[in-house]
Amino acid sequence: FEPWVFTFGHEIILHSTKYPLVSGFYKLFAVCMKISTTIGYFKEINIGSNIPSLSSSGSLSLVNEEIIDLDDYMEVDPQTRSDLVQREASFLLFSKFTEEVLTRMKQFKEELLAACLTLILSLPKEIVIPLFPSIVPALQTSMKLGQSYLVLANSGLDAIQYWSQVLPSSVIEPYYKDILPCLDAYLRTTVDVDGNENTLTMTTTKPGRKSGRRKLPIKLLNNAKNDIIGDIG
Repeated sequence: FEPWVFTFGHEIILHSTKYPLVSGFYKLFAVCMKISTTIGYFKEINIGSNIPSLSSSGSLSLVNEEIIDLDDYMEVDPQTRSDLVQREASFLLFSKFTEEVLTRMKQFKEELLAACLTLILSLPKEIVIPLFPSIVPALQTSMKLGQSYLVLANSGLDAIQYWSQVLPSSVIEPYYKDILPCLDAYLRTTVDVDGNENTLTMTTTKPGRKSGRRKLPIKLLNNAKNDIIGDIG
């Protein structure tokens, strides 16, 4: 898959730009981002070197134009340009798309919003670092919605744990004051420990809704909390 990361991502972004209300495209792109993280696709990218600045994104129309212009900067055929140039083109394109999704999802709800949030939480650290101030609100939304949607809660806790381990202290520490309260609802929830002692059963009550019980891995919650506390200490 590594030689086709750009090709796959490029096609998904083009389709998502044309059909922004189709959640499947965000889910597919999230899978692409998870694979990119696993294989270390962007590890050789020197953020802030000769790659065009992300601060020039400005608006959705400009992002869309950038997607089209990239065809001149980077041909899809992986044999026509060097591997590093292809990775740099992927980094620029995926970062621009991430900025667009962060803006786009403010108008979304329910499953479509969850798909966009899952995408954001799946991003490689290289893309997260320059965009982290804009990503924190998405994390907060994920943890809030995660109280009623366990899959999103798991993704949020995974992201918190991962980011606390790999992001530079100068990037993440200023935002601990915004991240830590996200765990409060989970830590204050009435819980019962299952017989296997590996799962936390959460019992919550929301206005206008019946109380519900959901299972959350204890290790996942503890790891995320300990990583953050360890960094602060």
